[in-house]
Amino acid sequence: MKKHYSKSMFNIRIRPATLDDAEFLLSLRTHPELSRFLGTVKNCIDSQVQWMESYLKKDDDFLFLIESDSGTPMGSIGIYGFEKSQTQGLSAEWGRWVILPEYNIGPISSFLLFSIAFDEIGLDEVWCRTIRDNPKVIRFHNSYAAQRKLHPGFILLDNKKKPAIEHFLSKEMWFKKKTYIEKIAKITERLQNK
Repeated sequence: MKKHYSKSMFNIRIRPATLDDAEFLLSLRTHPELSRFLGTVKNCIDSQVQWMESYLKKDDDFLFLIESDSGTPMGSIGIYGFEKSQTQGLSAEWGRWVILPEYNIGPISSFLLFSIAFDEIGLDEVWCRTIRDNPKVIRFHNSYAAQRKLHPGFILLDNKKKPAIEHFLSKEMWFKKKTYIEKIAKITERLQNK
């Protein structure tokens, strides 16, 4: 898989992240409010560029920049950890989802990501793992996901084990919920433009 997927709707686009985005992506990861559930990273542009160079060599790892149609960076989102199984088909984790607090574009960015995951890449299922102490994101996933379960393990955050919840969305459920999710994205666009 090559990193050419991008999608634009509702005055927002997601496009493949490039080395030119390293500084913005680092600012998201080190933002005091946003990094609370991400873990501490070294505030070093050289380290971020090294990570980006390594990431860009992987064919099955997609990091997208979320931006306005005019090019204003707003956040990031990604698909990674691809797995193939006889029962689930091709699945992947989605995450790396960080949006600047001044933008209410969660429904739009997730709609665009799901469109790429199911309609373009051809995934059979996506899943997301969220720290249980993050109720805002869990509520969001509850409204979209077909299945939710307490993860039997933990997310390691700054060397501390944090209980997690997983949400799954299958291709079948995407096609059933796509119109609903698109409607919420349209409402979000109208609210964002006020």
